[in-house]
Amino acid sequence: MLVLEGFRGSATIGTSAVWPILQFLVGVVVFAIVWRGQDRLRLAPVLLLALGFQLGWIALHLALGVASDFDSRIIYAQQGNQLLHGRYPSSEYPPGAVLLFAFDALVSGGSGQGVRVAEAFAMVPFQVATVAAIWALRTPHSRWFAALVGLWPLDAFFVEFKFDPAPTAALAVGLVLALRRRWTPAGIALGLGAALKWTPGLAALALLVWLVASRRSRDALRLALSFVVVFAAVNLVFVAVWPGRVAHAYTAQAARGITGESLFYVPLNLEGRAELAPDQPFW
Repeated sequence: MLVLEGFRGSATIGTSAVWPILQFLVGVVVFAIVWRGQDRLRLAPVLLLALGFQLGWIALHLALGVASDFDSRIIYAQQGNQLLHGRYPSSEYPPGAVLLFAFDALVSGGSGQGVRVAEAFAMVPFQVATVAAIWALRTPHSRWFAALVGLWPLDAFFVEFKFDPAPTAALAVGLVLALRRRWTPAGIALGLGAALKWTPGLAALALLVWLVASRRSRDALRLALSFVVVFAAVNLVFVAVWPGRVAHAYTAQAARGITGESLFYVPLNLEGRAELAPDQPFW
């Protein structure tokens, strides 16, 4: 897959579909073969392969001079630098994410390219943690699926250019801990994830409702208390100083349309209830 990515070159728009299609076919063949022998998979080699693949993917793109995604080079850099200079940005992301951007800006010197590189490498451990969490489900096919997540090129794009691997890892780890009925650590993981993105918070809410409905009040209390404490620890200072700016991360989402890539767009479009705006074809 890395060799085929190298042949694809540095261009990002209007490139040939041959190379990603070949990557897809390679993946299908390999994982079809691995499916038949998935019981022989071992955690350490899978994690090393996932780590090597992701680091190789990033290094290859840097060597080829592949242009950065807009978010990691512009948005993350701007918001991280603003926080480092004592101003909370008008961000569509929760405080945990802004803290990540500030870390990227701090270790990279704050330039757009520097933040892009720092963000890419900072997300790799979260990707590996997600692979390990999927493996830890211990279902009949979790080993195979963990390997698939660790070595699939579409995941590599998000690891390189987005901060989503961090809340994804928190969500996966939190759910595995909940499966083990370790409610306090599960609440901590989901609380950290919710400070980065709201999806882990929905998972915590669903688990809390289930525990209450199951009349397991002590477990529900452990989950809720650990979640609230960790979530508050990340957010409280920012809420106290910049309450309006922090709230903007949530209220701004309500003004967004549905993207053309959304799962919901296709059925709504077929029903004639959603159309892409001509001046903003992505929305």
